[in-house]
Amino acid sequence: DVAKLSGHSTSKDAAYIAQQAGVRELILTHISARTLPNEEVIALQEAIEIFPHAQIAHDLDRFKIDYRED
Repeated sequence: DVAKLSGHSTSKDAAYIAQQAGVRELILTHISARTLPNEEVIALQEAIEIFPHAQIAHDLDRFKIDYRED
């Protein structure tokens, strides 16, 4: 796997970590410029299968992240 060989996580890795951490949202970023649009869709689908609240951030995207006290 190219991600692992280059010291990066996959979208599935990030989804598993988000699930284990008990977070409410996962925003995937630092996507390679070499990633084709269909590969990005597949990566997001793989993440959503594990963590339904996953999204991919693109340049200039903005996200509202609510603070929560537990």
